[in-house]
Amino acid sequence: MITLLRRLFIKNYQNVEDETVRKDHGVLAALFGIISNLILVCVKVAAAIIISFNAGWSFFMRGLNTSPA
Repeated sequence: MITLLRRLFIKNYQNVEDETVRKDHGVLAALFGIISNLILVCVKVAAAIIISFNAGWSFFMRGLNTSPA
């Protein structure tokens, strides 16, 4: 995957002796890290919301199913 990203976004990506190419590799790595972390945060927040909604719903349903003694 990294090689594909390098081919797509870095011109002359194999010439690592060039300072511009090295800088572009650093920028690509930084952007990839930021974007992947944002995706992970969104997934974790969505999971937390779903879990908290389900926990609240089951608590609510337990209260309705109580029978008198």
